[in-house]
Amino acid sequence: SQKVNTLYYKLNIERLLGVLSLTSVVHAGLNHITLNSAIAVYYFEHLEDFTVRGSDITLHDGATLVENGIFEKGMKITGNAFFTSEPSLTPAIIGTEFSITARVKMPKQQESYLHFAYTVLNANSKQAGSVTMSIMPDGNLRGLRANYTIDGQRTNEVNLKTTGKNVANNQWHHIAFTKYGHTYALFIDGELIGDFHTRTYHQVQADFPLILVGGSSSGIQGNAIIDNLGYFDTGFSPFEIKALYTNGLYNFLEVMPVDPQGKIATTWGKLKSYP
Repeated sequence: SQKVNTLYYKLNIERLLGVLSLTSVVHAGLNHITLNSAIAVYYFEHLEDFTVRGSDITLHDGATLVENGIFEKGMKITGNAFFTSEPSLTPAIIGTEFSITARVKMPKQQESYLHFAYTVLNANSKQAGSVTMSIMPDGNLRGLRANYTIDGQRTNEVNLKTTGKNVANNQWHHIAFTKYGHTYALFIDGELIGDFHTRTYHQVQADFPLILVGGSSSGIQGNAIIDNLGYFDTGFSPFEIKALYTNGLYNFLEVMPVDPQGKIATTWGKLKSYP
């Protein structure tokens, strides 16, 4: 949509990349079979990604850490603030499965969306594919997965929305958008709210990944607080999302090790747990 594209325009990818050269990047992709299925995990005690991929955060236009997260600190998005992962030369793929999960507390909006986007870009900084979970102005949840042509047109699009829900009521909610097996699914507070079944698989490979979280062009009214945000290249089932909601992101990942080098578990002692 135009509002999602506005985020990428605002990001000004070429400026952030600076003098980085992408000419030597190979299209290695990610090994979907291995246990290392965490793309990025943010607990927001610091701007650090707690996976071996090291997709640490860069803040833009007033995004900031605050003390009132779900437990200790969280990330505040207000107005036109947003944050991105730092530019990475890691070859990237959006595979047949994925998951985006987060805890969010925000007020209802007149027209702004809050987007949680994972996109893969080619060497010319053009989108090749993206997965985006959004809170719509009325508080419903939307999941969008798409590939992009050279001229920026969306293809192989799946656009899934909930109805009659409201996670924009200034209370904490857990939200998730996943693709597991043949099913795209949206979850609110551990419950499956909407799904779409298909036997068609669409993968896209590109030169580097980018994570972007922020409001649409009209800006977020009030404060959106985000915590325990995770992006994964594996699809969590309803059973797993229920366990994640009940036990918290860290405890869930500790039981289901997504990092074979143990970075999340060994680093967590100095941070927080979710009761």
